[in-house]
Amino acid sequence: MAIHKEQISETLNTPFFFSIRLAYCKDGLVSVDFIEKTGSVLKKHNFSHITRQFIEYFEGKPTVFSNEFLLPPLNNFTLKVLSECCKIPYGKTITYKNLAKQSGAPNAFRAVGGALRQNPLPIIIPCHRVVGSDGKLTGYIGKNGIEIKRCLLLMENAI
Repeated sequence: MAIHKEQISETLNTPFFFSIRLAYCKDGLVSVDFIEKTGSVLKKHNFSHITRQFIEYFEGKPTVFSNEFLLPPLNNFTLKVLSECCKIPYGKTITYKNLAKQSGAPNAFRAVGGALRQNPLPIIIPCHRVVGSDGKLTGYIGKNGIEIKRCLLLMENAI
């Protein structure tokens, strides 16, 4: 995550075993992190509408998130993968192999996994919707990542 001065951080409880921490700078959302379950600590700020979008998402509503976010400096391949990942519809999954094809590098499915690991905005950039060729849930963010991925996909009726 890029460091931004005057960052606002808030915590949003989810219906699952985890909460999310949203970090904003003066120009938009800069990170989404999965954290241990806590209560919600919401603040009033210029991007409260984005927080509201997360609340709706966790209420099970298909949500189109605002594009008011900032990405850290990333290489072109990673940017392409994250851009293609944004096209995966709510409630659908795609394989790493197919995402590699869509990103213009059909044999680079492991590199796609590496690119997705750099995603600072999970859920908005829905890397949880990327699965193994056999449909298995593989690789996701941090501690309990596969279980978080399972929760999100179940909520979206994708699995």
